[in-house]
Amino acid sequence: MNMPIANEKRRYPRIAYEMPLRYKKQKETDQAPIGTITRNISNGGACFVAKEFFTLATRLVLQINIPGKPHPVKTISKVAWISKDPSEGHFLIGTVFLDATKSDKSALEGYISNVYSANN
Repeated sequence: MNMPIANEKRRYPRIAYEMPLRYKKQKETDQAPIGTITRNISNGGACFVAKEFFTLATRLVLQINIPGKPHPVKTISKVAWISKDPSEGHFLIGTVFLDATKSDKSALEGYISNVYSANN
């Protein structure tokens, strides 16, 4: 599903969109990234599903797979909020994007803009 989220008050509009994502803690360089999916995403951050709890402000390396792109977009992100879903037994992790290469940022912004425009 790729619908804009109603009554959006954030700086960047979010789209409810499931796409492949891999994450790992920034400080754990030897950790293999863990695969999951996004629940929503914007130019400023993403919400994704995780089986583990993170404290606020934990820095993560996210690799986001954009359809049609040969390599995932890589961004350094910070955990902004966390919510437990008791029915599913996992956590929803809300992140803010902090740093990405210019080309990765441009690819992500372009893709999100196209999806958002197609649904408005």
